[in-house]
Amino acid sequence: MRYPFLLIIVLMSFDSFSQKTEKEDFTEFLTQFSVNPNFQIERVKFPLPFKTWKDFQNGIDTTIFLTKDSWRMESFWESKTKFYTQIFNNFKKELEDTDERVFSYLGIENGIEVNFYFKRIDGKWFLIKKEDLSS
Repeated sequence: MRYPFLLIIVLMSFDSFSQKTEKEDFTEFLTQFSVNPNFQIERVKFPLPFKTWKDFQNGIDTTIFLTKDSWRMESFWESKTKFYTQIFNNFKKELEDTDERVFSYLGIENGIEVNFYFKRIDGKWFLIKKEDLSS
C-alpha cells in the first residue's frame, strides 16, 4: 500500500521538475512579445532601466527607470514587413543555448542605435533593459 503512494509522489516530482526546466524558444517569444500588448506588459521586468543620452555632444548618458504605467507597446516588426534579422554564430543556424539575447536596431549612416536586452528567467524570456543611444 505504501509503494503506490511513493510512486505517485516520485512521478509528480518528475513532472514538476520537467515543467521548471523547460526553456521557452526566443523566436516564438519575440513573435508573441511583438504583437500582444498584454503578453508584452507581463514580460517586462519593471522598473525597466532605460539608458539614453542626457547630453550627446559631451558624451553624457543617463539611465531612467520606466514603470508599468509609462510603458508604451514596442513592436519589433516593421509595419510592411513581417521579419526581423538574425545573425547566427555557426553554419547549423543554431544560436548557443544561453539565457541572454540582445535585439538591436542599428541604422546605416543615420545614427540609430536602439538595444533591447532579454534574459531567460525560470525558462521564460523577459525584457530587462532598453537603450536608445541614437545620435
